[in-house]
Amino acid sequence: MALPPATGPGPFRRVPDAELRKIFYLEPTRTYLFEIIPINTSPPPGTDDPRVTALLRRMLYLRVLHPPMLRQLAEDARALLAERQMIAIAAKLLSLMRDVFNSPWAFPALMQNKDIIAYRSAFSGVVDVTGVTANVTGSTPAAYALSFLSRFAGTAVGHGVYMASLTNRHYDYYLQKMNAELQLRGVNTALLP
Repeated sequence: MALPPATGPGPFRRVPDAELRKIFYLEPTRTYLFEIIPINTSPPPGTDDPRVTALLRRMLYLRVLHPPMLRQLAEDARALLAERQMIAIAAKLLSLMRDVFNSPWAFPALMQNKDIIAYRSAFSGVVDVTGVTANVTGSTPAAYALSFLSRFAGTAVGHGVYMASLTNRHYDYYLQKMNAELQLRGVNTALLP
C-alpha cells in the first residue's frame, strides 16, 4: 500500500496557502465576553513564518498520515521550540494536532465528505432543538406564562434559555463551517437532509 503524501494541495480539495490559517483558527477574531464586552484575539507570534505555512500544509493530511509520518510532523513542529519567538506558535501547532483528532468536526477541511455529512446531520439536530428552546420564550404566550413564575424560577428559566442560545450559536458556527467546506467541494448542501 502506498503512503499518502506528506504535503500537497490538500487531501480532499486544493487549499490555497491563504486559507490555511483560517482552517486552523490562526486568524485574528472578535468575540464578546458576557455578550457585551468586545474582545479582539490575535494568533500567536510567528504565525506568518514560512515554516509554519509549510507545517500547516502538512497538517492538512493529519487524519490520513501513517504513524511514522505523524510522529515526524510532531517532531518538526516541536523543533520550532528551539527559537524563543516561535515557542507560542509551536505549542499551538502541537495542540491543534491533538484537536484534529479530539474534535474532528472543527476541522472539516481534513475530513472526508461522508464524515462531514454525518457530523452535519448531528449538528443540525442540535441547532434545530436549541433554536426552538432559545426562541420559544420570545413568543407572547410563553412570555406571559413565564411572568407568573417566582423570581428564582424565572432566573432559572432565563439561564436555561441563555444557555440554549449559546449552545445554538456554538453548534451553528461549526455547522456553517461544514456547509462551507462541502460547498467548496462542489456538494450542494441544500439537497442534503
